Amino acid sequence: MIREVWILALSIVIEVGCAASPGTPTEAADDRRPVDVRAREAKAEPAYRAALAAAAEGNAERTLEAIEVALRADACPTRVLTEHAFAVLHVETRFHELIHVYARQSTTVLVTSDEPGSHMVVTGTVRDTTGIPIIHALLHVFHADSKGEYTPSKPMDEPHSRIFGYLRTDENGRYEFRTVRPGGYRNAVHLDGKDRLIPEHIHFEVTADGFEPTRFQMIFDDDPRIDDHWRKIWAPSVKAPIVKVSRDDTGVQICRQDVTLHRQ
Repeated sequence: MIREVWILALSIVIEVGCAASPGTPTEAADDRRPVDVRAREAKAEPAYRAALAAAAEGNAERTLEAIEVALRADACPTRVLTEHAFAVLHVETRFHELIHVYARQSTTVLVTSDEPGSHMVVTGTVRDTTGIPIIHALLHVFHADSKGEYTPSKPMDEPHSRIFGYLRTDENGRYEFRTVRPGGYRNAVHLDGKDRLIPEHIHFEVTADGFEPTRFQMIFDDDPRIDDHWRKIWAPSVKAPIVKVSRDDTGVQICRQDVTLHRQ
């Protein structure tokens, strides 16, 4: 039952995320997609289906070219990111670049519906130092899978992380993404005379015009790997937020990460 609810939630988020460009209230449409968005995506559908056909043939280069054509025609970036047929491309640099360049939604999904792991929703608001929300801020988020690996062949290959996404904040500076909770790295590191397991974490890189960029790792308060070293020494030294995790009625983990940017 929980899995069915999660899949339904993902389908709704994909619909809403596709409709959501910065400053566009997604609540306005009865079917969650404004008429103009439906029209643009319908126009892009032939190009999207061409990308699916290329993927079925196993031609990665042609698939990436077709995905770019589809995105340029206003295909939904979240749909591309969660398409099973494109999953093998998630470790490709060009695929990352395409999702980056065409990012427009404030709500997205980082994983396909069958991704192993505990389901998680992360929300937040990006503001300036006076508390004013920042519209159109770009968030790049990525993390390891539930086994603590960024890619199957190179577990520590952060730049090509298989689970990733790009979002732009809405008119209220808000964002939201759905994913699975990352696992901790398998190998320990030697710190302060002791072998320590690195806590589970999600990488954030946040930029906006006229503001200094920021990057950090968000870690979880209920992670058993977090001892006094991580909590009292490491986190404060690198300004890594430690977030509280709650659960909804279906067991989905929920956490909030607000971001403050400083003007240049």
